[in-house]
Amino acid sequence: MNQKNKNINLSDFEAYLIKNGYSKNVIPRYIRKVMEYLGCINTYSVLLQDSKKLQETIVEYLAKIPYCLQTGTIQAALHSYYYFISGKQFAKRLSAKDFDREMSIEAEIERFRDYLSRVVRLRKNTIISQCNTIRFFLYSNFQKNNFAPERITANQIRDYFSNTLSHVSPASKKTIIVRIRSYLSLFSLLTPL
Repeated sequence: MNQKNKNINLSDFEAYLIKNGYSKNVIPRYIRKVMEYLGCINTYSVLLQDSKKLQETIVEYLAKIPYCLQTGTIQAALHSYYYFISGKQFAKRLSAKDFDREMSIEAEIERFRDYLSRVVRLRKNTIISQCNTIRFFLYSNFQKNNFAPERITANQIRDYFSNTLSHVSPASKKTIIVRIRSYLSLFSLLTPL
């Protein structure tokens, strides 16, 4: 695809960002990051027709860029661009609705919540956020009544980050791993990772 068509496409992307309420500060950054991405790939014309190929090239591109303060912005820009081109979310976000309620996991979350509230004395919003992180981790790894804290393994944690959270930015992964470590060390379930 020639430069004129790339510019038309980026103009449409900019209009999409404006229409969807992105801020005036974010839009030029997203456009710039998408331009950098498009400048690094050779399959631009194919990408407009093949959302799977577009997703693959975005994953490859993100894996090659060095981690920096702008990594989250680059990822967010490319995920927005992917949605603009394909009409699909880049990766499905986890939701509590994705899982059948499991009483043993909910009891464990309640135990963690009680500790964070009474002993650590965290604020309510922080407790909710930390408990949700652990809830998604536990539900992703233990379904159909097979949860027991002692069954958590380092391999499950690695797989969770490699597969379930492959679309998550490095900064977000860092926050999640800190929360999981906090949970695991709290209950002495595993040796340190």
